[in-house]
Amino acid sequence: MAMQGPIRSAWSAPHLTPDARARLSGWDWLASIDPGITRDLLDMAMQRRVSEGTIVYQAGAESGEVFGVISGQVVLWHRSGSSDAQFVHMFRTGHWFGYGPILAGERRRHQCIARTTCELAVLPGADLRRFLAQAPENWHALASLVDMQGQESELAGLDLLRRSQEERLVATLLRFAGCRLGNAPDGPPWNVAMTQQEIAEAANMSRNTTSRLLVQLELECLVALHYRHLSILDADRLRAKLGN
Repeated sequence: MAMQGPIRSAWSAPHLTPDARARLSGWDWLASIDPGITRDLLDMAMQRRVSEGTIVYQAGAESGEVFGVISGQVVLWHRSGSSDAQFVHMFRTGHWFGYGPILAGERRRHQCIARTTCELAVLPGADLRRFLAQAPENWHALASLVDMQGQESELAGLDLLRRSQEERLVATLLRFAGCRLGNAPDGPPWNVAMTQQEIAEAANMSRNTTSRLLVQLELECLVALHYRHLSILDADRLRAKLGN
């Protein structure tokens, strides 16, 4: 996958289409906050199409835009010291990310790359800062996004402590499909654009064990394996394997 440079400012991009507004307002963060604030944020957002391999933002960048996924998959990578970059999370339809510089006034700590062709909503940093300054309720709305993703991170950490290798794998697949606690709106099936090696590393398992368990899940008609990606066919039955 060839890497492409960071996306440029969204100022020249068009506003969101009605379909994009419906996708974003009906799932995850924007579906949980005040409808008036949701409307104002969507009015502010610009729509950008990015191709596979595009760097949405780089670690160390000062840009302050916040991004929402209308369609496609964006992956979050983290590099610690001299070690190789690690696959941390995947953002899908309805997910928002990149708010760190707005909250902390610091440079970006991670790198985000479009794993597939994506349609993104972009909240320009300057506009968003002005909007947040208008009323405490606007800050509360953004804080709810931080809290929501904090809870997701906590659950991911707990899942990685599971002793059962199958359960760790299943929880990881559901998380990257956006289906850990409920079914994401972009399926079924839910495509996960990750290699088996990446899945193994994310689940803290060996490649051989991961491959063996994935084949078993395919025999149970829960997933379908493809070249460099897989599809989740039945998220409900996968969640049942976790006992919750």
